[in-house]
Amino acid sequence: MNRQPEPTFKHNLKKWVVVLDDGFSRQAIGAVAQADIEQKLDAVLKELVEKQLIEPQPDGTYHFKHGLTESTVYESLTRQQHLSLHRLAAKYLQEQGGELTYALLIDIAYHLMKSGNPLRAMEIVSTGAQQAEEVGDVERALSLYRRALDIFPNDKTLPLEIERLEKI
Repeated sequence: MNRQPEPTFKHNLKKWVVVLDDGFSRQAIGAVAQADIEQKLDAVLKELVEKQLIEPQPDGTYHFKHGLTESTVYESLTRQQHLSLHRLAAKYLQEQGGELTYALLIDIAYHLMKSGNPLRAMEIVSTGAQQAEEVGDVERALSLYRRALDIFPNDKTLPLEIERLEKI
């Protein structure tokens, strides 16, 4: 029987961060990893920076240095890993508290969509757009619907909402 070796922490870390897209923080990594990883995390992040796989940003987050590296790691995930890690990323973002900004709503919707929960993703975007419209922020509502159309290109209601709001 051919037994696969246990994945290394570094290998797992790449899988955890790839679903977080742009700007993954130490806290987000911990939430997606679902483990107490503090001791190992600093050493591995430092190693990945030294190998020029990721870059630290001024805001304390990290980005993959090359899109090809990010794509390769992302494509190596199994379907179950995709679903699970995106679900955990959406949960982490939802638990951050504070105001749900435009960018945060879109990020949550994206991860919910990728985690196999498109109805919840659409609900979040629609609610955010409706709330923006209720307070008179038509531009924000339009922006949310337009970005939602990027995530849900086959949705038939979004173009109608965009058209309606453009007339206001």
